[in-house]
Amino acid sequence: MATDNATSDFRRRFDAALDLHRQGLTGRCLLALEDLLRQRPDDLSLRYCFGAIAVQAGDPVAALPHLEAVVAAHRQHIDAAEALARAYVDTEQAARAVQLWRRYLAHSPGLRAHVRLLEALLADGQQDHARREAESLEQHIPGAAPRLAIGTVFHEAGHVEEAVGWYRRALQADPEERHAREHLAAAEYALGRIDEARVLYERLARDFPGDAAIWQALGSLYKEQDDLAGGMSCYQRAMHIKRRMPETDELPLLARDPAQRRTSVHSLTLELEQLEALREAKVKVRGLDSLIDGYREVLDDLRIGPPGEHKRTLTEAQFMLIGRAMHRLVHHEPAERLAGGALNPDVDWAAVETDYQAARPGLVVVDGFLREQAIEALRGYALRSTIWFDYSKAGGYCGSYLNDGFGCPLLMQLAEELRERMPAVLGPHPLTHLWGYIYDATLSGITSHADPAKVNLNFWVTPDDANLDPDSGGLVVWTREAPADWDFQAYNNEPEAIDAFVADSDKVVVPHRRNRVVMFNSSLVHRTDDFRFRPGLMNRRLNMTMLFGHRGRPEAGGTPQPE
Repeated sequence: MATDNATSDFRRRFDAALDLHRQGLTGRCLLALEDLLRQRPDDLSLRYCFGAIAVQAGDPVAALPHLEAVVAAHRQHIDAAEALARAYVDTEQAARAVQLWRRYLAHSPGLRAHVRLLEALLADGQQDHARREAESLEQHIPGAAPRLAIGTVFHEAGHVEEAVGWYRRALQADPEERHAREHLAAAEYALGRIDEARVLYERLARDFPGDAAIWQALGSLYKEQDDLAGGMSCYQRAMHIKRRMPETDELPLLARDPAQRRTSVHSLTLELEQLEALREAKVKVRGLDSLIDGYREVLDDLRIGPPGEHKRTLTEAQFMLIGRAMHRLVHHEPAERLAGGALNPDVDWAAVETDYQAARPGLVVVDGFLREQAIEALRGYALRSTIWFDYSKAGGYCGSYLNDGFGCPLLMQLAEELRERMPAVLGPHPLTHLWGYIYDATLSGITSHADPAKVNLNFWVTPDDANLDPDSGGLVVWTREAPADWDFQAYNNEPEAIDAFVADSDKVVVPHRRNRVVMFNSSLVHRTDDFRFRPGLMNRRLNMTMLFGHRGRPEAGGTPQPE
């Protein structure tokens, strides 16, 4: 009986540890598994779980002895072999990964293991051996599948041109193979062959109109070719596909996925405020009252948690209350083009352009940026559109980007007018990034950084009476550019190094004002100024940012860390 109880307790603790992993709490999961390993050090299932999760968590050294023990005991355990091979590669032992897969294939030949051998060969720098292995695989396993798999391996290893050849071989075997078509389009885009990629993506969009990823890729292509209207249209279509409100009967399945349940307290608070505003404005949303009640109940539960911990994974029961609306497009407020234009006609834009060109550093501040009708339309669009899907920022504020919701005809009109009115400064540079950020009264702004663009336009739409300190709340810009040889990671995600770099530089502090725009050289280091705003949705600090052009070519990868 005691043995049964011990087994039951072990099973319960094991399941609880795996549940921590499913919730994204990997560190706590590994600690729990370590406790279990002290109790059962020879349990191979336990050792496999610990090793596989440790590799995923970026700790291959801890994983190695456990995975080696599992593979030694079970030579055909392909999941363990994959985890072990990854651990070898991550610890700069790719040659051992090659040996592992050659031994595995001697006993269990198959496409999956052959593909992993290719990965290991490329990781070990054995390109010629990898090519010979690929040719052999193609001969022994017919059809499109092996050719697609080979192409994917070469693509992910950075051999994009070679990948294109394999994708084309896959399409020779099966001209309608969807994944080969998608991979080929992505590879052509990566190689800068925009026209070829556009044709491929347009065909994919015609054949698979319900695929959001295809519309997003096509939107990026249109934007790359300076077709703002076409790009926004594609992005909007993608958003409507992937962000639609699910039906009630879809929720139980969604609730089983921890990724669907991840959110933040600040994000849920904003969504609740927006739903309440939609109810007040009498916007029709099915089940709106019950959604509002659900948000209030969930937030009451979450606020009991540890201080400063704003990111959470909801329980399935909590998700069932609000899952239809959480990070979904409940409402999209229209903000159409204005017949009289978006920019304030009373501003001398030629003079603004001249001032910017003469400024050292390149920075000008313009008040009365937009026509009153435009600024109010954009504020209404931001406050009533449930498009603030990015809750990941450390400061807790929420973001929205052109490729996932933040876009309307009025913003496109604004970008066009800016380039027309300032042809020397903005005319040569297309709109490359567009976003909005929204903050409540308790949050802090973005740390010191630069942006991957030529020119940054940052403007504010919140009324001045929301700002409790009229001398602050805007933007701090240093007079020093981020070094040309810094990559995206360095000038965006290493605030301590950036602060040290500008420590002895002068800075310009631009206080927050409604309808004020700051136009500056995007390479200048800048950060959000400290701010104190009144509570409530209508008082939330709102900034919108447009980036024009590129900070050198090729542009450093990643999503910019904006103001």
